[in-house]
Amino acid sequence: MTFKILIIDDEPDIVDAISFELSRLGYSISSASNGEEGYALYLKEKPDLIILDIRLPKLTGSALCRRIRRDNEDSATAIIMLTCLDDDADRIIGRVQGADKYITKPFDREYLINCVQTLLADTSS
Repeated sequence: MTFKILIIDDEPDIVDAISFELSRLGYSISSASNGEEGYALYLKEKPDLIILDIRLPKLTGSALCRRIRRDNEDSATAIIMLTCLDDDADRIIGRVQGADKYITKPFDREYLINCVQTLLADTSS
């Protein structure tokens, strides 16, 4: 089974780097550069995991996370918030809105990959 991962981030270099690493590991990758486009792809593709920036144009990552968790009643799709916001309050807000993990930029590549693998292992069991 190939897991589908959706990366929603408005920084092309971040998207390219994460896409490269995860596709190399056999994951199917799609991406969006704003929240509205990301939500449309989420509805269309039903990814297993979403890597989500908080500061996005058109629809913030926080609002998008909330929409996925509450409006769609989706608790199965794993969500990693990957953001430059690193205050404790931001972390708490991210978790309350439904993120499974909260990782700050700049991030450790191996840590992100480990989080992805762990969350996907949890969803498949």
